[in-house]
Amino acid sequence: AALSSFLDGLADGGSVLGLTLDEAVGMMRGVVGSEIVITVAREGETEPFDVTIIRDTIKLTAVRTRVEGQSVVLRVTTFNDQTYGNLADGIAKQIEAAGGIDQVNGFVLDLRNNPGGGGGYQRGGSGEGCGAC
Repeated sequence: AALSSFLDGLADGGSVLGLTLDEAVGMMRGVVGSEIVITVAREGETEPFDVTIIRDTIKLTAVRTRVEGQSVVLRVTTFNDQTYGNLADGIAKQIEAAGGIDQVNGFVLDLRNNPGGGGGYQRGGSGEGCGAC
């Protein structure tokens, strides 16, 4: 059974309860390599506990690709400044993995659970892939 946990607060910055995600993340941001102590409350634990983590740069992959049968599946997880490049690289990589464009019978663009992204990024990749066909 999965345990339910939530971030209760920051040992050096107060509580994050009631804050939006962006506000809480803003409180956690800092210099790469520096430590931050977060307090976690977990179902089944009698008391919240502290966890020390090291700040680092989080790089999100905007597009995940794979071949299923003879189809290339392109799952766009977010629209950002990496989406177009991830899409172009993923298409080329999966066409090669399939044995060439003649071995690909189609492309699936999976946008499920996509939260969207900054203005203009959505239009950047809309025609991608057509030049490879």
